[in-house]
Order: sequence, then structure tokens, then C-alpha cells
Amino acid sequence: RDVVRDGWAAWGASLLWASNPFILFECICGRFTQAFLWFLPLAVRHFIRAGRSRLDAVLAGVFTALVGWTYWFDGFFLALLFAWLALLGLSRDRKLLRPYLVACGVCLTLVMPAVVSMAMHHDVPGLAPSGGSQDGHLILNNVAPSLHGLELMEESLNPMFTTRVWGLGLLVYALLGRD
Repeated sequence: RDVVRDGWAAWGASLLWASNPFILFECICGRFTQAFLWFLPLAVRHFIRAGRSRLDAVLAGVFTALVGWTYWFDGFFLALLFAWLALLGLSRDRKLLRPYLVACGVCLTLVMPAVVSMAMHHDVPGLAPSGGSQDGHLILNNVAPSLHGLELMEESLNPMFTTRVWGLGLLVYALLGRD
């Protein structure tokens, strides 16, 4: 609602978010943690608003940590994105330093148990010793061998309705959207 300012548009955007082909593909592959993205838009929302209030800064950290606890790859890359955006924001307004530090501190505090556990056990989900080099790791492919990505799945196995789902949403927006 913060972005579109209209209840029906927010509902339509939520429907598209929940039914986007990436989500459906991950569910079909049995990787529900990668499809559980509810905290991502909330993290982005509160990061954008972090300079407005202390609560928004705290919530930016909480939701970023929840993204990380849900699926650590997402949390890791979201934190990298936020770090880059924070540097850009700080180049324009130094007053953002405190809210960004609050968000970072809250996030680090909440994810630290997982980070410490992975470090102590030398076990990072999704990575396995490569066996070929001394300290190298390989990213494990945990997708079934018969599934080769969304594009191939769309063409030959299970139609994900990528073009139809997003095309219909764009058509409705073009016809009914307001400036």
C-alpha cells in the first residue's frame, strides 16, 4: 500500500507476488524455503523508511534477519544490497548513519546464532567440500536432475504461465492504472 496507494492495486500486486513463476517453480522443486519470501518486501519497505523513525530502522533489521533465517542465501545477498544502498544513501545524507547502524546491529544480533553455528560446525547449508582442492567448496545442486530451470520447465514439462501471469497484470495496470 505504501507504493501503490490503492487497496485493489495492492491486492493485485500481492497476488502477482505470490503467484510469480519463480515461487511456483521453487515449490514444484520442493524448495519451499526459497519460495517463502514474505519478509523480503517488508525488509525493503522498512529499509527505505529507516531514516524516518527508529522503529523502521529496527524493523528493517528484524525483517532482514528473518529473510536470512528463512533462507540464508537470500538474507546474505539482501544484506549486501542494503550495504550498497546504505553507502549510496550516506553519500547524500550523513544523518542516515545512525538508522543504518541500528538496522545492521539488530540484524547481526538476530542472525548471530546461525552464523556462529555454521562457523563452529564448518557446515554451511548448500555448500559441501569439493574434495578436489584443499579448502574449496562447491555449491550443491539440490534440484532434481530432471528439472533444468524455469525456462525449460515452462517449455516442456509444466507450464508456469509466466507470460500470461505477468502479461495479464501489466494489461490490467495499463488499462486501469492511475498516475
